[in-house]
Amino acid sequence: ETNVKMNELFDAWKTAGSAGHEVDEKLWEEFNGLRKQFFDARQKFFDERDEQLKKSGETKQKLIEEAKAIVEKNDFGRSAADRMKALDKEWRAAGYSGKDINDSLWDTFTKTKEAFWSAKKAIFTKAVEADIEKAQKEIDKINKELEDLEYRLEVAPNPTMKKDVEDTIYVKRNEKTDKEKELEELKKKASE
Repeated sequence: ETNVKMNELFDAWKTAGSAGHEVDEKLWEEFNGLRKQFFDARQKFFDERDEQLKKSGETKQKLIEEAKAIVEKNDFGRSAADRMKALDKEWRAAGYSGKDINDSLWDTFTKTKEAFWSAKKAIFTKAVEADIEKAQKEIDKINKELEDLEYRLEVAPNPTMKKDVEDTIYVKRNEKTDKEKELEELKKKASE
């Protein structure tokens, strides 16, 4: 807007007519000096902005390279996840890099992050599924033990043996309840 206004002022200057050679020279010198000051300041502004855009682009490219290196390591533990989260914050702090460059860098960064989080989720899901399977096997084992104990309770020859079996059944039922709760929690984790 200021550039348009400056050009309008220059057009108005050209159509204003002459005030005499000596006056015109002094006025032109002053007017042109102000124009030069404006254009120098404008050039400085755009040079600084372009430098900032360039630095932002370079910083973002480094963040992309670091994110790719994290993905390539196939380490999806807590420290890697924390670093990926930190890269997001650093990305925002890097600022704008210009529409064309910024969009292209963002696409690459996003794809790299998605590769990391997808792989991390797949590993987590696989681990939870293994835990679910293990918990279910333990419940099945306890059920068989309970069946065996129920039979022993029926055939126990004396009250002391019956009491021991009843106590063991009580303990096994508590174990089963705990395992069933654990199994439900694991299933809940798997569905998240």
